Amino acid sequence: MQNSFLGFDTPGDNENTKVEEWCWFANISLYKSFLKDRLSVQLKAYDLFNSYQAKSTIYSGNRLMTGKMEARRNIGITLRYKFNAAKSKYKGTGAGESQKSRM
Repeated sequence: MQNSFLGFDTPGDNENTKVEEWCWFANISLYKSFLKDRLSVQLKAYDLFNSYQAKSTIYSGNRLMTGKMEARRNIGITLRYKFNAAKSKYKGTGAGESQKSRM
């Protein structure tokens, strides 16, 4: 299975922040499970093309801050192993059935 996300910010106001120029980014994620879903591997890459650089102005009371925000490209891997991958066989004893029938 593969997940990807492409996004962008356009110039404009957002609460107390004004985005000065548009910017974009691309994230991707790959997921694969093995051993009947006991072992899973997920690989994620953020800002794949190192393109996110947002120039913005932040208004805070009597202060005005202008800066450039840059996201750093990064890659991560997650390994998971489930020791009890089988679904629970507990079905319950029907507690609350008398209350449901009473209503």
